[in-house]
Amino acid sequence: MFVKLNRIVGMSLLAALLPILVLSTFPRPLYAYMPAFEPAFEPAISLASRPAADVPKAAVFGVRQEKVVKAVPLAPEWIRAVTEALESSPAAYGGFEVNPRSGIVIHFPFAEPLRIRNEKIPDAIRELYLFLEPGQKPRALLFLASSNKKPIFELNYDAEKLVRTLGLKEEWANNR
Repeated sequence: MFVKLNRIVGMSLLAALLPILVLSTFPRPLYAYMPAFEPAFEPAISLASRPAADVPKAAVFGVRQEKVVKAVPLAPEWIRAVTEALESSPAAYGGFEVNPRSGIVIHFPFAEPLRIRNEKIPDAIRELYLFLEPGQKPRALLFLASSNKKPIFELNYDAEKLVRTLGLKEEWANNR
């Protein structure tokens, strides 16, 4: 299903992902497998001062397994790894769909909007979906904090290196 990205501005997360992430090979669309998440804006609070129950969880969706295979608290190491990947010369994604056929999709809900040192991403990111597919450059669907835009970028970064850094070798191997 093809959709112009500018039509999804202003919709809820699930409504925005519905036309983008529908997978023709799955009996249900990708978003149906992901945990429900309603972003809430709050004052900037460091992760260290937050109770463990309040730390957002990153969800890892296994494309071949068609389910969330891992949910872990969003640790500073994960934030550093995704920041490094996002700062690696991203380019606007030129494809019509982001539907992966294999690999993993990681949902990062940030407690504090994430700032990237790259002029192509001038706005802070409140959450992102990272698509890691074997043989493909990583793709990132960003939900920007103040502009409310949802651009998709192709990252000039090694997906396998990111998988190793995040400790997702098993999830990656099971979904190749």
